[in-house]
Amino acid sequence: MIENRLVTLVVFAAALVAGAVTAEGVVLDWVDVGDAGYGGVASDFYMSTYETTNAQYCEFLNAVVPVVGDSYGLYNMEMKNNALGGIDVDAGAGYGALFSVKTGMGDKPVNFVCWYDAIRFANWMSNGQPVGTASSYTETGAYTITGGGANSGTVGARNAGAVVWVPNDNEWDKAAYYKGGTGGQYWTYATRSDTTPTAEAPAGGSNSANFTGDMGLDGYVYSSPGPEDVGAYVGSYSAYGTFDQNGNVWEWNEVLIGSNAPLAGAGWSSSSTNLTMRLTSLSAATEGDFAGFRVASNVPEPTTIGLIGLGIMGLVSRRQRKA
Repeated sequence: MIENRLVTLVVFAAALVAGAVTAEGVVLDWVDVGDAGYGGVASDFYMSTYETTNAQYCEFLNAVVPVVGDSYGLYNMEMKNNALGGIDVDAGAGYGALFSVKTGMGDKPVNFVCWYDAIRFANWMSNGQPVGTASSYTETGAYTITGGGANSGTVGARNAGAVVWVPNDNEWDKAAYYKGGTGGQYWTYATRSDTTPTAEAPAGGSNSANFTGDMGLDGYVYSSPGPEDVGAYVGSYSAYGTFDQNGNVWEWNEVLIGSNAPLAGAGWSSSSTNLTMRLTSLSAATEGDFAGFRVASNVPEPTTIGLIGLGIMGLVSRRQRKA
């Protein structure tokens, strides 16, 4: 849909006007989280409809990572070695082609990513998805990171003018649980329900999710052996239209608590009691098969329409010159 692509076009247009060389592009689907002033959020914003996928994160890696073992730790070898990881690596392939998506894993949420990886992905998106290894592509943008290394660095508050960012607690909760309108009411679960979702296979119904079922005689009964494709639970979306904010993978939220970063929504290996919880005791450097993220963005203002036009004209012009 046109409105779902608007933020992506704005990001590309900004990069083109600035003269940056951009990747072929991560295109995100967005939902408009409206009702400004309610649900603990002052302004309207966009939330990505789905969790960030392996295919999208792979685009990011190939754009900014020149060698295996990059200085910012953006690639975890468990993505290759673990059956639940979705991104392969070929050290001999060369910059721009080092990383590839494993068969059947492209639409599954990226995992084995820490909070710093999510922040750097948001910076890259805010900068227009540039291709290159300059620290300005990942260390500035939505956030300013100083003294950064692998899975580390001092990260300031969200910068004014950020285009794409990791949602904070209120933004995440509003997109997941708020019923919409001005009533100030929240659903208990991110499936538009006050009844615990069922741990069923994908497309299992209007109130189902990918998490661990009830305790059985042989231990926990898993709804699946790992993350499922984003949006696979087609009837189980939030009031605003996001998918998988309960189950699939835990999602990093923006604001650090000391050296820890919050995770929300529970994951494929979580019990039903986790679906309404936020974890706050994990290090921001934690990378595991249970953790991923999604991003948010500002709602484009009317003045950005002209910017989009400039960007599209610039893209056409550049492609003509290449031809």
